[in-house]
Amino acid sequence: MGKPKEIKKLRPLHVWAIAFGCMIGMGAFLVPGSLFLPKAGLLGTTLGISVSVVCILVFIAICHYMINTHSEGEGTFAYVKQNYGPDSAFFCSWFLSFSYPALIAMGAAAFSHVLESYFHITFFPLSLAIILLAALLSICRTRVSGRIQTILVLAFLLGTVLFVIMCWNAEFELLSGTAFSFADGLTPVGAVLSVVVTFPWLFAGITTTPQLTDRFGFSRALSRRLMTLAVVISALIFFLFSLYMATTGTNSMFQVGTNLLGRKGLIVILVTAFFAVLSASLGFFLAGGRIFPAISRDGSLPKWLAYRGKANTPVAAVLLLALAASVLDFFAHYSVNWLIDLSSVGILIILGVTSIAARQTALRKGDKGMRFLGLVGLLLTIAIGFLILVPVFPGIYSMSEESYLALAVWGLIGSIVYLRMIRLSYTKGFGRTTMVALLLFALVFYSASMWYVRSRMLLPFLLLLALNGLFMFFTYRFQSTRAEQLEVEKALAEERNRAKSHFLSNMTHDLRTPMNAIIGFTHLSLQGKGLDPETENYLNKILSAGEHMMAMVSDVQAMSRIETGRFELENREYNLPAMIREVEEMVEGQVKGKKLTLVTDTEGVKNGNVLCDRNQFDRVLLNLVSNAIKFTPEGGRIEILLSQEDNRSSGYGHYRLVVKDTGIGMTKEFAAKLFVSSEQEHSSKEDSMHGSGLGMAITKSIVELMRGTIEVESEPGKGSTFTVRFKFPLCLQEKTERKEEKHEDSCDFTGKRILLVEDNRINREIAMAILKRSGCTVDEAENGQIALDMIKDTKAGFYDLILMDIQMPVMDGYEATRAIRSLSEQEGGRVPILAMTANAFEEDIERGQAAGMNGHIAKPINIPSMLGLMARFLN
Repeated sequence: MGKPKEIKKLRPLHVWAIAFGCMIGMGAFLVPGSLFLPKAGLLGTTLGISVSVVCILVFIAICHYMINTHSEGEGTFAYVKQNYGPDSAFFCSWFLSFSYPALIAMGAAAFSHVLESYFHITFFPLSLAIILLAALLSICRTRVSGRIQTILVLAFLLGTVLFVIMCWNAEFELLSGTAFSFADGLTPVGAVLSVVVTFPWLFAGITTTPQLTDRFGFSRALSRRLMTLAVVISALIFFLFSLYMATTGTNSMFQVGTNLLGRKGLIVILVTAFFAVLSASLGFFLAGGRIFPAISRDGSLPKWLAYRGKANTPVAAVLLLALAASVLDFFAHYSVNWLIDLSSVGILIILGVTSIAARQTALRKGDKGMRFLGLVGLLLTIAIGFLILVPVFPGIYSMSEESYLALAVWGLIGSIVYLRMIRLSYTKGFGRTTMVALLLFALVFYSASMWYVRSRMLLPFLLLLALNGLFMFFTYRFQSTRAEQLEVEKALAEERNRAKSHFLSNMTHDLRTPMNAIIGFTHLSLQGKGLDPETENYLNKILSAGEHMMAMVSDVQAMSRIETGRFELENREYNLPAMIREVEEMVEGQVKGKKLTLVTDTEGVKNGNVLCDRNQFDRVLLNLVSNAIKFTPEGGRIEILLSQEDNRSSGYGHYRLVVKDTGIGMTKEFAAKLFVSSEQEHSSKEDSMHGSGLGMAITKSIVELMRGTIEVESEPGKGSTFTVRFKFPLCLQEKTERKEEKHEDSCDFTGKRILLVEDNRINREIAMAILKRSGCTVDEAENGQIALDMIKDTKAGFYDLILMDIQMPVMDGYEATRAIRSLSEQEGGRVPILAMTANAFEEDIERGQAAGMNGHIAKPINIPSMLGLMARFLN
């Protein structure tokens, strides 16, 4: 098998041509005269088309929003899956997979019928030829197919203009003898609704654009303009053709051409219609060919459906659509109404669910405008769906008898396919909800009941109900059994996680002891005099590796605590812009070392003082900035942008933090799993020393604990942009800086006596060396009991400070501290006690304070921090 060729993506003109071609088709030549004018008249048709355009513009805005807020390029399936899971995505894709081949079959069959009517020759193979030709054209290279589509659409427009010129030369006067009014029989509102209710399948072209997002060779921001332009021109074509049919009193453009211009007029219209039909078929193949591969890649359909040919186009999916369209074409030669009805229902489902997904996305992002538009789109689909499915206003629109039967059968087949899919793909997320099964059951039940009311065929009706109930039963039983199994597996997994987390917690704690020796002795060695440059270089590298190792140990500890639910936030009052500036100062050396440009901007913050966990906010920001520094080559640019969004409410401020770089970027596939534990994308441009692979997973977990969201946009070679959204409680009082404790690199504690309580010999040796260099006199104790006895045997004030380890035999640090505090002041009960331990979390500090400790020093020992804290009590 040859290697797929590189995709040359679609240009704006190509995408516009696909949307426009799918909106025209044969409908523009037949529908106004056969459906619009008899019920609505020319005035009702004009108003109905105008209202339809307004409705379509709402859905264009919704589709455009979804295109620009989702990184995936798989259209509706990806949007719905991300918001509501794979089950709902399957439900939408199932009906969309019928609508596209139905629309293809309708256009091809209608064109074949027209030729048969005017030339009295059976052109049955012609409709199949159109379907196969469009299918073959769609599996060409992407840009080639786009160019062919553009040529077909331009040929259609040229044919339309030629026809208008020919009529003009024939001195044809529009509206001559025709009143610009409503038709008899319906009220003006009913007349307009009779046109509006048909818009789902007439304007199905807007659903094709989201399916092609992964083939855009231009900015997604253009999608709205392209779809809008396609709709406006389509509406003008429909109005123009309606005007011709109303003026001549005919029900198709083919009769208009024959009556006005004779044989040559018919030929011009036929050729123009051929271009329209072929462009519509090609457009639906191009969009529909992306449905099945998206589901197949998700593991729910056979992998062969994702097969791509040498031109990197979805060959298998297109051939399956062509087969479906060919089968439907056979039925379309006998009755086309049920195809119209089912495709309308399918398009409505897609537009409705897309509206819900857009509203859900807008709720997460705080976009009030789209929340409203999403609700409007949902209400429009419900209203039009009600008019189509419920025969309350038969004069406006009424589904045929066979339409209800076809809808019931298609829903029943969907239930069978859905049951098979969840049996094969349950572990991948399918079948976790009963909603889709219930929707399919209700749809089949309602459609079958409406069919029975009209047909009075009892046995087939009972058979449909029995099969519907049977598959609902099997689906529910399977889901219930799997749900019970999942509960058992979940309990076992949680037990394994607890055991793993306990092991990791103990392991990382124990790792701090040797790391304390490595980092401590290296610090001491570097402070020595007379080091030759080579030895100093080696020691600096050992120190760097040790600190890197400690960062990895801290990551493992943090992840373990997050997984066991022991990770808690400590919210206090801080100033966000001040924290950004302090982080900027912290990374200043790294930035200068790589000759990077670092830009920070907090001007968009109106309320800077908030309640938040300072340490965890810093951790999130440092993780993002450190990654940006690491993966941005020399001379690159990094931006840290903090802004406040205009949705302040109930004492909360909404903030957006953006960290943007011009680094090596990442692929879309890797970006999708970036926040998964132990995921790293290796590149020759990266630093050879990798981290634990937990940094971004921890970052995401912390952001979610803060009830925020984090997103990433990236492209190889063009850098990455991380966007974090937070919501923090606002503080009324101004507080601009947090005063940090001053750490001294060297302190003189001459004459001070320290009691060092530590069971590990190496840790005692390191601490002794540090303390003696500062002039202290140091006594040692191997556990808390020995320390307590030594305190009791001395006078009050004999020891100026106690450094107390926590985990020790005989008596641990907490017990020893409580026992010392229980002594009288004359016995030394008031001596300052500092914890010096590998137990370095917030609750460890709080537990030490509760026992009577005055401070906390984490291992491995940071010498300046340790000396600075000691100075508070010794000076």
